[in-house]
Parts: sequence; structure tokens; C-alpha cells
Amino acid sequence: MIDRRHAPPFREIAHLVMPEPEIRRLSQGIPLYCIPGSSQELVKLEVIFQVGRLHEKQPLAARAAGRLIREGAAGLDGTTIADLTDFYGGSISTTDSMDHTGLALHCLSRFFQDLLPVLSAMILEPSFPEKEFQLFIRNNQQRLSEDLSKNEVVAYREMTAMVFGADHPYGWNSFPDTYAALQRQDVITFWQDHFLQGNALLILSGHYDDTMVEAIDQQLCRHLRPGVSPTVFPAPAPVVHRELRVQERDSLQNAVRIGRLLFDRTHPDYYPMHAVNLILGGYFGSRLMTQIREELGLTYNIYSHIDALRYSGYFYISAEVSKEETQRTLDEIRKEILRLREEPVGAEELLMMQRFAAGNLLHLLDGPFNRADTLKNLLIEGGTFDDFNQLVHAIRSITPAEVREMARQWLDPDQMVEVVIG
Repeated sequence: MIDRRHAPPFREIAHLVMPEPEIRRLSQGIPLYCIPGSSQELVKLEVIFQVGRLHEKQPLAARAAGRLIREGAAGLDGTTIADLTDFYGGSISTTDSMDHTGLALHCLSRFFQDLLPVLSAMILEPSFPEKEFQLFIRNNQQRLSEDLSKNEVVAYREMTAMVFGADHPYGWNSFPDTYAALQRQDVITFWQDHFLQGNALLILSGHYDDTMVEAIDQQLCRHLRPGVSPTVFPAPAPVVHRELRVQERDSLQNAVRIGRLLFDRTHPDYYPMHAVNLILGGYFGSRLMTQIREELGLTYNIYSHIDALRYSGYFYISAEVSKEETQRTLDEIRKEILRLREEPVGAEELLMMQRFAAGNLLHLLDGPFNRADTLKNLLIEGGTFDDFNQLVHAIRSITPAEVREMARQWLDPDQMVEVVIG
């Protein structure tokens, strides 16, 4: 019988390796990443097209294509598609980011062959109904108008515009007028130009068999139009000004964002910087959280983050603070950054970060669907499954000297932009 009066013994996470997925090549070399291992008869298929903002002729065309593709296809309206999916107990969702547009089918394995034709029709013959397009425009205009009343949203938008440039694909921001300028034909053109064989990759996870793989090839991949979209990544614009303060809004708190341009995951400092970010503000035991929230009580939540994109990346610090304590908070953030640049990290603090990271990374490997999501994010950002193992190694092997060197190289407060909205 378990003795619940005592906690179980602590054990280090020793084995933390992402298993290599099986890669099958379907028609025209389209890669299918296979991740088996479900104890339940569940299967998930994700179809990802590696196209996004960099490929748009009209702003928001990629997002609209990703959101509207399930609203009608091959003579089926959105309601019929939803009813069919519900009848078989499955779900079809859409995903999109700066660098990808895609769909995901999740269902019982025995109903996969029933729902695959629906998913295929949505990809191969979407109708993008005019009524649903207009509804998409109105809903997003309304949602955006509401978001623009939130300080934290405006601060984030202004920060990315300052980091990349307001006209850069990774830096421009949408407004209600941006949605008004979008036409249904822009969405159709984006789908026609970019939902191509050379842009596609697929991830199949869970309880599947070879007949499913063959069906995917026969019903979907062989019918995708040939071609691949060229990608041109413009250089981010030079930072014109490093401070922006808008304090004319009727609010009790200011939203603070401090950030800078970094790099994509192919850079040799990408993985060590993840460890540095964790120490500074990447988890609840980080320095920003411990000092500025716990010790000084200046904010309820503060964190730092590295946002990875396929062709670039950026670092930022986020907090919401009272107007009276804003400058003090900014000063304390600067102190913590400078301390990381000047003083070696203690062994205990470094070990605590490494143990947190190990637990968090272990969760990403828990089951085939989590592994599929982790692999998807790596592939979208231009990596491979082995990038996960490189990240584990970088976090476990980093030394106090390397932490300080990374902070000196990439966390210079004078090279960061600072946004305060309140």
C-alpha cells in the first residue's frame, strides 16, 4: 500500500530524447512524418503548407485562406462539413502563423477513411463562400477593434513594428481598414498560388496503418498542383527610435514591452539563448519573476520570451504595471539584465532552471500527439526533429560563463526597444 504521508523520492530526468519519426515520401516527394504510439484508437493527420505572410500579395490573404478553407468545399457548405465531422466524432481545425497555413484532422482510427475525403475536399476544392468571407471580415474587424482597446495588444504590436519595421512582413499590423481592403479573389489567388505539392508536409500520429498512408497519397497528395513558392525574406528595417510611450489612454495600468531582434534557429546561439531566457524571465522561478513580482510587488506577472520565426526571431520582456510604478519597474528590469551580463549565475540557480526545463521538455514528448505538435513547430520554423535534442543538450550543458557571454552579446539594454502603453 502506498504511504501517502511521504512524498515520492526525487529523481532526475535522465533520458530526454525525441524519437526519430519515420519519414515516408508520397507523390512528388511530399514528406509524411509518421509518429506511432497511441494506446487508444485515435489518429491525427496534419496537412501543413509552409506559406504565410512572406507570400501574400494582399495583406491578410494567408490568414483568411487558413480560416475560410473549412467553410465550404466540393459542393458542401460549412454546416454540412461540420455535421459530417460531428457524425463521425471527429474534428477538423485550421492552423496558421506567420509562416504556415494548414489543417488538422483528429478522429477515431476506424472513421479515418470516412473523414479523409472531407479533409481532402477542403484542401483541393475549397469554395470560399462570399457570405462566409464577408462574415469573416466583419467578425475580425470587430474583434480587432476590441483588441485595440487593450494596452497589452497595442504594446506588442508597436514593439514588433519597431523591431522589424512597420512595412516588413513580420512587422506590419492589421487595422479594420486592412480587412476592408481584402477581397475574396485575393483569398482564392493565395490558395491557387501556394497550396502546392512543393510547399506541403504532412504529419500522421497515433493509431494508423499502411492503408491510411496509401489513402492519404491517393486521395490528397496526388491531386495537389505541382510547384513550390519562392520565398524572399526582406531585411528588417533599421530601428529608427527605441522608445515609444503613449500614456493618454484611460486605464489603470501601463503595458510594458521591451525587445530586440534576434535570429532564427539556425544561428549557433539560438539554443544557448533559450537557457539564458529561462534564467532571466522564462519561468516562475526566473529572476524577473522573483525580484520584480515576489520581492518588490511591482506586478502580478512579468516574463521574457524568445519568439522563433522561420527566417528570424526576437526577444521581448512583457509586464503590466501601475502607472505610478512604471519607471521603477523599467529600472529594475534593466538592473536584472545588467546583473546577468556582469555576474556569474550561481550553481543552484542554474540547476533549478535546468530541472524546470527538463520537466517542461518531457511534457512535449508525452504521447504521439504532443510529439507531433512539437515536431510541427520545429518543421514550421525550419528545423528537424533533432533540433529538440540539440535544445536539450544546450540547456543541460550551458555553464555560468556561457550564460554571461550570451547575455553580453545579445541582452544589451541600449540595443532594445521600449514600449509603454497606458
